[in-house]
Amino acid sequence: MIKPILSFIVLILSLLFAFFYVMSEFGVVQAHQENLVTLDDTIQKGEMVKKLIADTGESLKTVDADNLARFEVFLPQTIDSLRFANNL
Repeated sequence: MIKPILSFIVLILSLLFAFFYVMSEFGVVQAHQENLVTLDDTIQKGEMVKKLIADTGESLKTVDADNLARFEVFLPQTIDSLRFANNL
């Protein structure tokens, strides 16, 4: 009589262990999926930035050389960050 009861208790404990193990692993998988979505969004934004940089480069190529030379007169070769921050 004790064998069937003991077998039933072991079966219930095994099922409970399996259930709690699966639930904890499910939480880990959910966290990884959320991170994957965040990384995918970041990659898409990076692609948009690359496209914007390429478009800006293309639009700068259409500027006349005379206008570009006038524009470069106003831009310094290096920027002094302290003076720039003070001017702002």
